Amino acid sequence: MEWKHIEGKWSQYADRVRQHWNALSIDEVQAISGRREQLVGALQRYYGVTTDQAGRQIDEFCARMDLSPQDKAPRKAA
Repeated sequence: MEWKHIEGKWSQYADRVRQHWNALSIDEVQAISGRREQLVGALQRYYGVTTDQAGRQIDEFCARMDLSPQDKAPRKAA
């Protein structure tokens, strides 16, 4: 899954983000509001990782996210 999908549906993924990176507070996750750069910065602050490491963690998180059946359904041509 691409980050733009998570960003666009942040309210649906915020709980998963919080569970995955449990050092982040609920307020922190809400403040991130789906902005990848903000999440990178938070991971650097809370976990002491580099920008590259944070980016890889986010990429791995995206790869593990399952799309809902609605998201998997092909779009009908108009």
